[in-house]
Amino acid sequence: MFKFNSHKKKEVRIGIFSLKSQSGVAKVKLEDGLYTNLIDGSDVKVKHGVIQINQNPVIIENR
Repeated sequence: MFKFNSHKKKEVRIGIFSLKSQSGVAKVKLEDGLYTNLIDGSDVKVKHGVIQINQNPVIIENR
């Protein structure tokens, strides 16, 4: 997992990439809720600090 800090103080972008093209889970320090994948516009659900991921890359940012 990579974190990219942008110009705003508390805005954080998180990128999750499966290097083996496999599904899995990733733990993140974000509030539960729906986030938008900045790559393809799909919804990404965070529940109990966990994201279910598939083979596609995900980049989300906090609100």
